[in-house]
Amino acid sequence: MPARHQWTLEEKGALKKHFRKDIASGQTPRQLNCLTAIKKEPCLKKFTWKQIKFAVKNLITTHQRQLQKLHD
Repeated sequence: MPARHQWTLEEKGALKKHFRKDIASGQTPRQLNCLTAIKKEPCLKKFTWKQIKFAVKNLITTHQRQLQKLHD
């Protein structure tokens, strides 16, 4: 099993920039959206589209938990 990857601030920033609407709406991005982001951002080129998708999924989960804390 490969070692876990710690996402850098640059990589997280690129994900948040490209998937802002997906994160806000809670929608996991589709393959084409992930491939587009990989083409546009040099720092994401070393990742597969599935790695990007699950990173965004985790950002969505984090965002939803933060919203839940505000409401409680």
